[in-house]
Amino acid sequence: MKAHLIQGSEALGFHLSSEQCQLFQKLIDGLLLANQQFNLTAIKDPIEVIDLHLLDSFTLKPWIDQMQSGQIILDVGSGAGFPGLPLAVMYPQLQWRLIDARKKKVDYLQHTIQTLKLNNVQAIHSRLEHYPDPFDLMVCRAVSSCSQMIKWSQTHRPSKILMMKGQYPHDELAELSCQACVTEVQIPSCNVKRHIVELELR
Repeated sequence: MKAHLIQGSEALGFHLSSEQCQLFQKLIDGLLLANQQFNLTAIKDPIEVIDLHLLDSFTLKPWIDQMQSGQIILDVGSGAGFPGLPLAVMYPQLQWRLIDARKKKVDYLQHTIQTLKLNNVQAIHSRLEHYPDPFDLMVCRAVSSCSQMIKWSQTHRPSKILMMKGQYPHDELAELSCQACVTEVQIPSCNVKRHIVELELR
């Protein structure tokens, strides 16, 4: 399993340290254990967790690389912590805010953050439209449509939103009035294609 994670990560441009590998092993073990009690993810196989959660999160690397130290990234509808938790491990110089409207998932996130000793992450029980604090970038995976996310973020007006999508979102893009750029990405070890929609709001 470790070799699978390392190989997939390297294909996406990440070179994991032994400490990072240990953190991801704890993350996987904790997720699968908690999933027996809470419905956190439909994925129960450790290799699929690596592919469809960890490596899927890593496909955001080209965009996160552009962020400056200390900037705040908001992971909206973080759920079981993806993409926020894996990226927080890889980018300790950035601040991560994981928000979710479901209390049990926020409780899980807070426990995981403490277990992994991630000092650059906070899990917050909130909806986006009620979230009070500023941030520099918004990311979200499988939360809602592009137009709905823009509507919910009206009070914040972030300059950029990254939407992680599966299939090419033709219908969603047709509804937009803002500029959107779509990049196809690939999860290397399982040959699954994804699409990152970059919404430029100002």
